[in-house]
Amino acid sequence: MIKMSITAMLVVLAGNLWLLLHFLAIYDSLKIISKQEDYVVAEKLSVQIYVIGALKGCLFFCALAHYFGRKISIGTTGFPLAVGYLLLSVAENIGVICCGRFLMGFSWGGTLAVLPIYFGEIATKSSRGIILTTIVVSLQIGSILGMSINQIDIGPLLKCVVPGLAVLFSIFFFIFGTETPHYHLLKNDKIISKSVLENLRNTTQYEIEKEFEEMQGDIIYSGEEKVMACFKANGWVKSVFVLLSLNFLQSLSMVTFMKNLTIKVFDRTGFNLTVSQMLMIVDAFGATGAFFCLLLIDWIGRKKCLLLSTSGVTLSLLMFELFRSHENSYLQLLFFTSSIIFQSMGIIPVRKVFLGELFSLKFKMAGAALITIHYFSMGLLLSYFNLTTYELFDTNGSFYFGMIVCAMAAIFVHFCFPETKGKSLEHIQVILNRT
Repeated sequence: MIKMSITAMLVVLAGNLWLLLHFLAIYDSLKIISKQEDYVVAEKLSVQIYVIGALKGCLFFCALAHYFGRKISIGTTGFPLAVGYLLLSVAENIGVICCGRFLMGFSWGGTLAVLPIYFGEIATKSSRGIILTTIVVSLQIGSILGMSINQIDIGPLLKCVVPGLAVLFSIFFFIFGTETPHYHLLKNDKIISKSVLENLRNTTQYEIEKEFEEMQGDIIYSGEEKVMACFKANGWVKSVFVLLSLNFLQSLSMVTFMKNLTIKVFDRTGFNLTVSQMLMIVDAFGATGAFFCLLLIDWIGRKKCLLLSTSGVTLSLLMFELFRSHENSYLQLLFFTSSIIFQSMGIIPVRKVFLGELFSLKFKMAGAALITIHYFSMGLLLSYFNLTTYELFDTNGSFYFGMIVCAMAAIFVHFCFPETKGKSLEHIQVILNRT
């Protein structure tokens, strides 16, 4: 049951709408770049500059969140997006385009790093999985919305709407947003921390007192299983290990690369669709999987969602390869889409949930920065091999590797990953720090 106040729910809604606005700006900026005379150079350079901006933004906004608060950090992300989009709107050369894309990436990197931490700290332990999974649902819906609006020529309107909404978001967050009680506790402001917790919860005073005591480390050991007991390391190292493993799993499962085969798979079925429509359909299946995860993650737990996801992707990739050359092209399309649904049911959203849960209060922003930088760095590296990956994954048997990775990941998740369902952030640290 979600026992969050109206203020807390409005802040969560604002954060998810902020993600949608980012995608609207991202796709429209690509449309602006496509009108440049040297489109190929502009596109490749802008992608690299965008990722570099995201890396810098991740570091900057994580540091800002640690020293000055999560509220200030997230609220500030609106200004670089507004300025970057305005620069792109009036761009007449590559230099201005790069500056605009850098600022947009700067804002995006900070948002993806800090928002999961913020959501994780304001949510209740019984609803934290749902709240954090809304980020992935918003990312999928935002991608669909961005591509849909990109088909309509409303550039002049967007020049006013996007920067205006970005600034409005920052103003809203500074006025109506609330700082997290965990940040105040980090600064040893216990009175303010308890007061903020009361504003965030729609529950009894007894439950608030109990939660606040737990926040201060009053945890009674209840005999949970050991997590990665073979590693003689503290909880921070284990948290990094789990999240880096999920980063690699998301890439090596190869479902992300299946978008390179979208056109071929859909063409074989005889559907008369544009490339944008095909990609929107794929994102719709991803959104469907994320929505199923949202319903399940606080019911069956994170580990079971991951096990369901990795097992489903394993079976889907196996069947995709077996039916790749089959005469019935609809079977290939079925397993193509099911692999995307299963990945969005666990591998992608659980990574976001764990990012908001696993790190201790002292090292939380440093951990978020490290994991997000690794995520963007892998994306930048993979962008260099886009053509090569298409040629590789267009051959029979290429997805058996991803199938093996997911099958091994299922075993690894069962024995090594923690179950955080229904546990407070402090309780999770007690489990992780056991050796």
